[in-house]
Amino acid sequence: MSKFKTILIPVMAVAAFATAMPAAASAQAYGRAPHAAPTVALNSLVNRKATLEVRVDRAMAQRRLDVRDGRDLKRELASIERQIRIDMRGGLQRAERNQLERRLDQIERKLERELRQDHRGPGRR
Repeated sequence: MSKFKTILIPVMAVAAFATAMPAAASAQAYGRAPHAAPTVALNSLVNRKATLEVRVDRAMAQRRLDVRDGRDLKRELASIERQIRIDMRGGLQRAERNQLERRLDQIERKLERELRQDHRGPGRR
């Protein structure tokens, strides 16, 4: 039961964040930033971030990703979450969205690289 709770609690937290963030994004004023990206783009960023967070949690729970690497990836994801919240205040500009997408791409590549290295066995580094 304890193992179940360690997986379930982070997944529920991500799910709660993923459902709350689009609602907050849809509340933004569109009159201030006519060249801002639509809410759909913001929702896709939030969903992608949440999906990556779940993947990191799952890999850590399965011991395919060590704690240090998982913690580093989660710290980077939290940084992206903070940046999304900051950018939402005045509307998400195209350049800001592209920068966030590049950062998510980097995190995804790091995660994939770490998961591939896991298959090499002990002494992989």
